[in-house]
Amino acid sequence: METEVTTVKKENKGLYWLITLVSAAACVGLLIFSPEWFWLTLPFLFTYFVKAIDMM
Repeated sequence: METEVTTVKKENKGLYWLITLVSAAACVGLLIFSPEWFWLTLPFLFTYFVKAIDMM
């Protein structure tokens, strides 16, 4: 009888926070200069925010 041991690798949360902040800055920049295109940054912003708070 064999048992399988799985290890959970801790991911780099600092990188996720950095990408979240860069995406937020890009979103604000697009809101200022080209508001019709701001939604392009939303998937990056929300995805990496959720990954940074370890909910995904």
